[in-house]
Amino acid sequence: MRISARKIERTFFRKTGQANFFYAVKETDFTLLEGNITGIIGRSGSGKTTFINMLCGLLRPTSGSIEVDGVDFITLDDDSASLLRNRKFGIIPQSQTPIQSFSVIENVMAPAFIYKSDLSREEVYNRAISLLSRLGIESLEDEYPSQLSGGELRRMAIARALINDPEVIIADEPTSDLDDKSTDAVLNLMRELAGEGKSVLIVTHDRDAEKICDVIYKMDGGVLKKDTETASK
Repeated sequence: MRISARKIERTFFRKTGQANFFYAVKETDFTLLEGNITGIIGRSGSGKTTFINMLCGLLRPTSGSIEVDGVDFITLDDDSASLLRNRKFGIIPQSQTPIQSFSVIENVMAPAFIYKSDLSREEVYNRAISLLSRLGIESLEDEYPSQLSGGELRRMAIARALINDPEVIIADEPTSDLDDKSTDAVLNLMRELAGEGKSVLIVTHDRDAEKICDVIYKMDGGVLKKDTETASK
């Protein structure tokens, strides 16, 4: 599924300084293609998270348009935008957001039931176990978030984001807190997903993650530019 952003920007108001607003993301055109891994790199505070939040409809641009599979995301009401996002997107946030009272397997399965998957409970369970296995944590299915390490929580969040078989995966620092073996498992999974025709966007500081990207953008001061030197293709 293709996402096309045209002349999007995001400003925020502030009470101090010479101007009463600042640009978190300056006017930007961007296209996320099917079957590719796109990377965005940049320092903290450069606008990366604001940018990806606009792409998946969690934050409305101040101006511009975002087309998702031919639908203008910006014109949708909140309910319609939420439905589109939850059906089409797998979002892996940088922060850890587990449901503490749910086991690992329950956390992973939850989105399928919240958003009324067409799969049976057994099919959802089998898919959840498959994802946990691909990420190397299938033995933890009955554990609870408080019993997991940071890296295990990260991998659980990745499995949860993928349970509904999304067409677009947007991952904010997906390999943070991971050792080398776990990083390889996550990056191999991302490469496989792109090979299935899915659109994958990774925000990262990880040089290993950069190596699997088909194209890389750099973000600095709210300005997004394609990096022609570090992309693998």
